[in-house]
Amino acid sequence: FSGQTQVTGNCTIQNVSGNCSTFVLSGNCTPSGSTITINNITNTLLKTGYTINLPQFNINLVITGQLNGVNGGTGTYTITPSFSSVTQNFTGPSFVNITQTSLNSISNGLILTGSSLPNPITILNQISGTTNGIGLYNITASSATTSNFIALNPLLQVNSVDTNVISSGSILNGLSLNGNVNVISQVSGTTGGIGLYIIGSGQTSTTSPFVVQNAFIAGIGS
Repeated sequence: FSGQTQVTGNCTIQNVSGNCSTFVLSGNCTPSGSTITINNITNTLLKTGYTINLPQFNINLVITGQLNGVNGGTGTYTITPSFSSVTQNFTGPSFVNITQTSLNSISNGLILTGSSLPNPITILNQISGTTNGIGLYNITASSATTSNFIALNPLLQVNSVDTNVISSGSILNGLSLNGNVNVISQVSGTTGGIGLYIIGSGQTSTTSPFVVQNAFIAGIGS
């Protein structure tokens, strides 16, 4: 064989910015053993896997299913661990409404910061709206506010690549890139190839050639 050639390509780092409003699911509940009755709730967004907190007891209860009532709203749910008390206020997961975005690239793992956001928020999953664009998303813990935002981990647009090998965990290096570019996930495009990717933080807007670490094109047999 004549050896191996490292996989190369060309990419553009794209900033993502826009406007958003965040809120926290909250309401009033009555826990009774392995079930909990949601008496009122600010939004019908409660679902299996979400955690609610009872501040008076500083206990977290995980929703494991809904038995009756309004889907995601008032009704009876199963919980873990089992817990009983008189009626209590609760807080639940945090959400963000993306009301404007410079690029339809809002995807799991994107980290947003803004002038009125008390701390950076990470996108966990989309609930509704335009795919990867304007819409409602579940996020890491936050508080209610309205803010502009910019992504701490800008998007990577792969313009060309020798072969479709880019995946979660891939590391790219390039002349105009700031150290290692760690690929988190792909947003759109050809799987492993030309397309849009979420990457780790630390990059600024630029266009650059790149190589993919530990990815090679096999040499030609002799």
